[in-house]
Amino acid sequence: TAIPVGLSNKSTIQKFYYNRFHDNASKFSTSGMGMHSINFNSQVHDKNFFYNAILMSTDFVIDEFSLPFPTHIFIDAHGAEDEIILGMEKTLGNSSLIVVMVDVEDKKLEESISHKMITEAGFKLADKITEVGSGVVPTSYKGVYERSKQ
Repeated sequence: TAIPVGLSNKSTIQKFYYNRFHDNASKFSTSGMGMHSINFNSQVHDKNFFYNAILMSTDFVIDEFSLPFPTHIFIDAHGAEDEIILGMEKTLGNSSLIVVMVDVEDKKLEESISHKMITEAGFKLADKITEVGSGVVPTSYKGVYERSKQ
């Protein structure tokens, strides 16, 4: 049984908006490519189509549910990347984590809270890719960070 849990910097319940590029709610996209988000955007979301999502920090989820510790993390959260990174301070500090990839929208990678926290945790930016958006799809900046050698 799948239980949808979103990652954030705190434990809360928040609206999760579906995209509106379908002719009815039963056809709304539920994949990660659907431009659905906890951040309402009138260009892509309908305020009437959402569900209440449980959000928890990565640190809490790993500890509370005794999950195996990740060695690689990829974050593509359509605008909520900084909140997710803020909720994984302990995870970023663990030397078992060796690669973090993050997709940031709306601002350049090096200007994001995500970049600052990841690099302060001992990672270096190993590669970055800019994907220019069009229409309602924003430009995204992908960064691959590797843990610096001690």
